[in-house]
Amino acid sequence: MPMAKPLSLERRDEVAVVTLQRPEKRNALSIELRVELAEALGGLGADDAVGCVLLTGAGPAFCSGTDTSEFGGDRPHRERSFAPLFAEEERALREALLSG
Repeated sequence: MPMAKPLSLERRDEVAVVTLQRPEKRNALSIELRVELAEALGGLGADDAVGCVLLTGAGPAFCSGTDTSEFGGDRPHRERSFAPLFAEEERALREALLSG
């Protein structure tokens, strides 16, 4: 059985609905989900046809935060390993919010 994608994107005219699709983990941000979210927001931010991005979560929770089960080692190690991912998310979100 194929694994479900951790993120879905639906377009409703000028509105893009981005849904975190990990309800079994209360939509915790896995590494894969963070990468897909950054890519989706970057693409939507560059799309002149998008007037609004609605970010939501599947199931009863929007997002419980970072999926800590995917992190290991000491804090400096984790920060070194994942800092580029956080920087890309921040850049993509900033561009999406400031464009238009």
